[in-house]
Amino acid sequence: MKFSSDVRRLLVVEDNPADAMLIVDMLDSPEVESSDIVLATTLKEALAHLRESHMHAVLLDLRLPDAMGVECVASIRASASKVPIIVLTGLDDDVLAIACIKAGAQDYLPKQDLHTSHLRRAVSHAIARVSEEMERSRADGLQRELAAIVESSPDAIVSSTLSGRVTTWNNGAERTFGYTASEAIGRKVEEVIRPPNDEAARQQAHIAEQLRRDPSSAVHSEVSRLRKDGTALTLSVVSSTVRNAVGEVVGLAAICRDITEQRRLETNLALADRMVSIGTLAAGVAHEINNPLTAVIANLDLALMTLADLPESLGTVQLEVAAELQDAREGADRVRQIVRDLKVFSRSEEDLVGSVNLHSVLNSTIRMAWNEIRHRASLVKRFGEVPPVHGNEARLGQVILNLIVNAVQAIPEGDSEHNEIIVETHTDSEGNAVIAIADTGAGIPDDIKMRLFTAFFTTKPIGEGTGLGLAISQRIVSSFGGRIAFESEVGRGTRFEVILPPASAGIDTVITDVVLDEITLPRCRVLVVDDESTITDAVARMLNGSHEVTALNDADSAIALLRNGAPFDVILCDLMMPQVTGKDFLTAVGHISPRLQARVMFMTGGAFTPAARAFLETIPGRFIEKPFDLQVLTSVILDVVRTHGHVT
Repeated sequence: MKFSSDVRRLLVVEDNPADAMLIVDMLDSPEVESSDIVLATTLKEALAHLRESHMHAVLLDLRLPDAMGVECVASIRASASKVPIIVLTGLDDDVLAIACIKAGAQDYLPKQDLHTSHLRRAVSHAIARVSEEMERSRADGLQRELAAIVESSPDAIVSSTLSGRVTTWNNGAERTFGYTASEAIGRKVEEVIRPPNDEAARQQAHIAEQLRRDPSSAVHSEVSRLRKDGTALTLSVVSSTVRNAVGEVVGLAAICRDITEQRRLETNLALADRMVSIGTLAAGVAHEINNPLTAVIANLDLALMTLADLPESLGTVQLEVAAELQDAREGADRVRQIVRDLKVFSRSEEDLVGSVNLHSVLNSTIRMAWNEIRHRASLVKRFGEVPPVHGNEARLGQVILNLIVNAVQAIPEGDSEHNEIIVETHTDSEGNAVIAIADTGAGIPDDIKMRLFTAFFTTKPIGEGTGLGLAISQRIVSSFGGRIAFESEVGRGTRFEVILPPASAGIDTVITDVVLDEITLPRCRVLVVDDESTITDAVARMLNGSHEVTALNDADSAIALLRNGAPFDVILCDLMMPQVTGKDFLTAVGHISPRLQARVMFMTGGAFTPAARAFLETIPGRFIEKPFDLQVLTSVILDVVRTHGHVT
């Protein structure tokens, strides 16, 4: 007979040497060697052995020099609570046997009836019972540990019966879904982990059915569910079956991780990436539109001027053609304004920061949002005097557009005649520029006001808002030294104010919409360099009546001409050409003549590369934006000649 493979040492407590040797002989076998047996003659000695090393069983005599009877059992049990005790005594006393068992002994064997097989079997059974108890205790400990892990998990861990009633609901489930364990346990799963729509409910039923068909599988899924308060959740779920001790499937379990924020961040990052791409594309498109648009506007202006110089004898035909050309010119101006607005909102964070005309930004933004506004409200503009502010057109346009769109969305469709969106400007008592955007919409409840500028907080439905608009707007305004304030009343509307400090006095970085003065402009020699012939031809036609114009479509040819000493009062050069950049052209002219370099003015349809934008920062006031007209072009020539004089 083989004892448990875990048995290593047996302690025999016996003061009679003959009895001790008899017991050792009975135990000695291929499975238990005599070296595994430790002898003790007193209780004190036995306790010392138990303290010093682990024993797998104690064979105990009840008559020892220092202890008698049940006291021996109790002392051993107190010292080694898990070690099985087998009493070996010459007293065949049932009362004593019961007392020993109650004191902690596993068995009571009278010596006069002792046989080898009997003794070995008793030791084996005693160790087996203790091993079972220890195994149960270990299993209980593991179960408690597992329960603690389940409760401390940040993920929602839920189990249910096969009929779909909740049996496990940990702390993570309480945090994720908003129901307490007492509210959830016993209820149907779909009552506390609520699908937002029929499709989500079918998905949940499909997962349960899949597990019933293949109980050994684990199903990974991403699902949408609702919290107790109705807010939407996106969950990453691992679903599996629950089995009992004999391997039967008795329920289903799911580990649910809330990935709502993660998915929202990923969506916003993807949106930001798309917006960067769209911005780059828009800047490129604006540049490509501005070049031919410059030629269109120039030629329309020339046609109108030519028509005005024709004899009046053409009469009605002349007037009709003039009206048609004027309509075309106004249409071109509308295209120019649309492209200008597009450029404002396509500029990157690297754009120039400088003096910004708020009314110009407001008008551009209103035009962009007009299609949204007109279906919900009447627009009221009350523009007062405001100073230029230090900022960036694109970023301030982003702030204003966000506030206008929020105002629009606060007003339901279908009653535009009785609702208003008011955009006004004024200067406050401290000299700050104030932009106010007010609406007659639903207003903001008090419980939302405190969270209004919190990133990712939104009251809009899924797909209509990221919750970033106001948070980003606040950051942009703060970066320019300003602040955003608001007041709102439920049922009466909301008013936002953007307060910005005035810009320091300085020179504008872009020449726009100037007005010619009364001074007569002398005839000048003008060099026009642009890789598009339609631009050079149009500029030449605009200026040929008043100036001597040389037009070239190759920057290298222009540089060679200047190097050979050709004199020019003004040099108009395209900023972005395929072979030679504006910066390279300016550097080359500087090597020829620094005085000539000062006469270079750039024409740009949009600086949509980082290098071009960086270059513009170094030449403030030395470029005009396409498309331009004769008035702007003439003003630029006048400014250069006034500053540097004629080339002699």
